Amino acid sequence: MRLKFRPRSLKKQLLFFLLSSLLLVWGATVYVSYQQTRDEITKLFNAELAQSARVVHSFVENLLQQRRLTKLWDQDKSPDLFYMPILGHKYERKIAFQLRSVKEGVVLRSESAPEFALSLTRNGFSDTLINSQVWHVFSIGTENGDYVIHVGQRDDIRRELVASLANQELLAMLLAFPVLGLVIWLIVSRTLRPVNQLKEQLASREAGYLQPLSLDQLPEEVVPMVEQINTLFVLLEQAFANERNFTSDASHELKTPLAGLMTQLQVAQKTKDAAMRGQALQKCQQAVLRMTHMVQQLLTLSRVQHQ
Repeated sequence: MRLKFRPRSLKKQLLFFLLSSLLLVWGATVYVSYQQTRDEITKLFNAELAQSARVVHSFVENLLQQRRLTKLWDQDKSPDLFYMPILGHKYERKIAFQLRSVKEGVVLRSESAPEFALSLTRNGFSDTLINSQVWHVFSIGTENGDYVIHVGQRDDIRRELVASLANQELLAMLLAFPVLGLVIWLIVSRTLRPVNQLKEQLASREAGYLQPLSLDQLPEEVVPMVEQINTLFVLLEQAFANERNFTSDASHELKTPLAGLMTQLQVAQKTKDAAMRGQALQKCQQAVLRMTHMVQQLLTLSRVQHQ
């Protein structure tokens, strides 16, 4: 059983490969952008932690020079140096400040900070796991080495911000992809319009109309194909002309022998002379032989012209 060949659509293939390529490239771009955004956000928050810690460090150094720092907790043991009311922002409880005495431990802290030290590092960045939450901490020590300022930030702040930016990029991609798909579809359709017009022009032709196709407004890639089709039309026109000439020649060549054959048959029918009848029949036989030979020659000529 012979399977039926199903032609592939050039338009569908172009749309499939273009949209697939767009989706892959765009997905890779979004992934790279996500990684870069995460790294930039990490650097930004680390810089913010360091800046905040240095502000507190300057404040503490000023109090140390004035010998007023210890009075803050001698008068009242409550750690209220960094106290400020929670105003309701979701990130407020995820940022913490601590002043830790090397000898006595945490002496002052913000409301969101734990009672124990955020980190044991005296200077620089560190990460701490507190109640199943990762804290990013920047620490800086005072000049006399007696105190360390810790400024901490929970990791979920960064993750939420990165996820929010990634969701925005993904949403933008999902909204823009159908629009770009429509634009690509319009471009492909417009580009293939000459091919469709050529198809319609061929489909509307009658069987005997073999005039060359017009090459106007055809794309460069289609012109060679149309030129070959026009060449085929010329060959078909020549073949049809040869057929017409053969038919005309055959009818002309057979006309004379047939007329002679008919004449001899009429003579044979009308004469009463046996000798004359025999002579007429003999000429009829000769005419048939000549016609047979002529038909063979015409058939041979037809085969040669066909080749």
